[in-house]
Amino acid sequence: MRQESNESFDPDGIGGGQPKSNLTGSAGVFSTLGRHLEDSRRDNCGDGWRGSSYAASDGTPEKVRLTQFALEPAAAVFFVQHNGWNEIEYNRDLQRRWRWTTNRAETFINSSGRDVTLTMAGESPLKYFDAPPHVVVRAGQAVLATADLAGDFELVVKVPAAALAAADGMVTIETDKTFVPNERSGSPDKRRLGLRLFKFDVQ
Repeated sequence: MRQESNESFDPDGIGGGQPKSNLTGSAGVFSTLGRHLEDSRRDNCGDGWRGSSYAASDGTPEKVRLTQFALEPAAAVFFVQHNGWNEIEYNRDLQRRWRWTTNRAETFINSSGRDVTLTMAGESPLKYFDAPPHVVVRAGQAVLATADLAGDFELVVKVPAAALAAADGMVTIETDKTFVPNERSGSPDKRRLGLRLFKFDVQ
């Protein structure tokens, strides 16, 4: 799957296809993403989807500003990072991007009925925590991988098509350790941070 950075981390939280891409022409994928977006709206939607509602309390349609849009072939493999992801960060001096998860980060994957492989790599959590966090990768209720991360890491996770279909395309990354910079140092940063990822790719 083509990514927009040479570190295989999509700067817009969307993987595969043309830049600034997000939705496929397949009615089934539109329907699935629509359900997840509706869930996000109710749950104070995640970064990248900033329409807080689709209708006013009286049912009158409200305006929604699209910040990302894409057209993908229905057979393409691509992903959309969903709830539980913090915004992309970039260091010009290092020429490097990264993205923090929260305690639970969701990603929608369109696999077109195929088994896929999720690869993610990041910085040692021990830079921020006294003990390794326990990380679980799930598709719905199915546990795909677990790891206790005691150093810089790369996880390669097989995602079976059947498990992904049963999860309505949604894969979650869960970590049992998070922190808020503001609570540790008085920093103005009040985000909840879990894993610092330099690479996230689905193929």
